[in-house]
Amino acid sequence: LIKANYPKVSSDGEQFNLGMFASDSTDNAILWQFDNSKYADWISSTAPSTAPYEHLDYTFDLEETVTAGYVKAVFDHNKWRGNFGVRAVKTELDSRSVEYTGRSFAPENIQDINSSNSYDDILPSVNINYDFTDDVVVRFAAAKVMSRPDYDFLSARKSGYCAVATGCKGSEGNPNLKPYRATQYDLSAEWYFNESSILSFAYFYKDIDSYITNATIEKQWATTDPDTGVEEVRDFLVTQPLNGLGGENSGFEVNYTQKLPYGFGVQTNYTYSDAQLKQTAEQKEAGEEAVLPNNSEDTFNATVYYENTTFSARVSYTYRSEYFYTNYLGLNQYKDGFGQYDLNISYNVTEDLNLVFQAINLTDEEQEATSGNSTGMSDANRPLAIHDYGRRFLLGAQMKF
Repeated sequence: LIKANYPKVSSDGEQFNLGMFASDSTDNAILWQFDNSKYADWISSTAPSTAPYEHLDYTFDLEETVTAGYVKAVFDHNKWRGNFGVRAVKTELDSRSVEYTGRSFAPENIQDINSSNSYDDILPSVNINYDFTDDVVVRFAAAKVMSRPDYDFLSARKSGYCAVATGCKGSEGNPNLKPYRATQYDLSAEWYFNESSILSFAYFYKDIDSYITNATIEKQWATTDPDTGVEEVRDFLVTQPLNGLGGENSGFEVNYTQKLPYGFGVQTNYTYSDAQLKQTAEQKEAGEEAVLPNNSEDTFNATVYYENTTFSARVSYTYRSEYFYTNYLGLNQYKDGFGQYDLNISYNVTEDLNLVFQAINLTDEEQEATSGNSTGMSDANRPLAIHDYGRRFLLGAQMKF
């Protein structure tokens, strides 16, 4: 490890020089070789300058109780078949966390907080299939659906800080979040034109009642001056998960799968998804667009495979276009379009022993993240990060007993 030589300062102010010349030549005086033994000696002999503390953002306890029941009826008559039913769900949540109220991580500035929430859902659904011909099936489905928030969003935690240059900022969980709720409709036609082969087209429409997104809002929080003990109320920019106002998401999906001669085959799928959401009053005033989190307009995957009774190999490509993933301090953050190749090989040594090899992200693709501009859209001139996922290789064995 080569680095510049600069003095380290212990908690009592004493300086320690942790480097040494890599060369006696004055021409190479800018090169220094890190001396690990001196660093280890310094660490063992120097008391830490700050006391350890628990990170408040990661300290919380949740208890979620779900009670559900459902009834279903099945029908089958001539070319018609399907089912319909209803599901009733009750969700109860208790969230316990800690709140940071001062300007330092002192015990007197941390207090326990508790919150409870509950909600009920009645979820009817219907699925109808019609055998148009021996090879063509038309399907229709309609349902009310819900998906509960991530546990990380439901924490009652709250923390923040104030700085002269940037003002007061903070983050907060939201135990009162409603779940994702929508009424969705699907209509599809499937043509089974060959053995293990299908060509299908599907249209979907989702009437979104509520969804979950991060938002940055202004709040007034009370803080305590550690020097004087005086409590004061200050303005904070707080990032917090909130329920969006809803909207709609519609699109279509095309799927093509065909088994080819000599054990080869192909599988492809393309999905187009267009979400149009209602804007909050704050978004309208700022001229910002409401964006559905983690929704890519274009999603595509393709696989070429070969398989027989003892050996199979698959090369796959998956791609999704740009998508919004969070909001922080008033700016939407996006991840660029990303695609990767994967390889999966399987070999049956015996009827009971199977060897598997996987290679993920073969071409070592990277994904960039950018921040939104004043219109709430992605701006390539505002880079945030480059995510390097690397190549991953897995070798395994599966045995039946």
